Formats: sequence, structure tokens, C-alpha cells
Amino acid sequence: MFASTYRKETNMKVRMKEKKERGPSKKRKRVTKKKAGSPGVPPETCPYIDIVQRMVKDMAGAYQSMYEKGEHNPMVHKLEEQAIDTLEYIRTSNETLRDNSLYWYQEYKQLV
Repeated sequence: MFASTYRKETNMKVRMKEKKERGPSKKRKRVTKKKAGSPGVPPETCPYIDIVQRMVKDMAGAYQSMYEKGEHNPMVHKLEEQAIDTLEYIRTSNETLRDNSLYWYQEYKQLV
């Protein structure tokens, strides 16, 4: 039992070493070449969305202080809600784009 397992592991190591010595496959070379010319993936935007949401909430908090002193504008609360909702929509859209990009990249790799 032990000898057959050892033999299988040794054979696998030998095959992997031979593959490394041959270099990258034609498929790998094509993917690498195409990938080098691709536009790339933008950085994660969620932290920026979080910062803007904090800014909107800080402005709403500042307005609350003004409201307590007697200055009142009912649109400020509505604008805060709309801004937060819009940023959440952008976050969801960005996540969907990333997921779609990954899906199509994997499909591309299978075709190449």
C-alpha cells in the first residue's frame, strides 16, 4: 500500500518536473499575450463608496445640529437618503460587473 502510494507521488512529481522543463503550453502563451493587452480590472470601489456615505452622514449630522437651533430645510433628510441609496446601487452594479468580468474571463480561457 505504502509503496504504491509513494510510486504514484513520485510519478506525479516527475511529470510535473517534465512539464516545467517544456515551458508554458500554447494555450498558456495565448492567454498571457491576450491578458497583457487587456485593459485590466479597476481597483475595488467599496471603500470609496463607504467614505462618501460617511461624508453624507456627517453633513446630515451637521444639518441636524442646525435643525435643533431652529434652521429647518426638509429636503436635506430626503437628499441624504437618495445619496445613500444611489451609492448602494453603484456598489451593487460594480459587484455585478466584477462577477460578469470573471465569468467571461473563465469562458474565454476555456475557449482558447
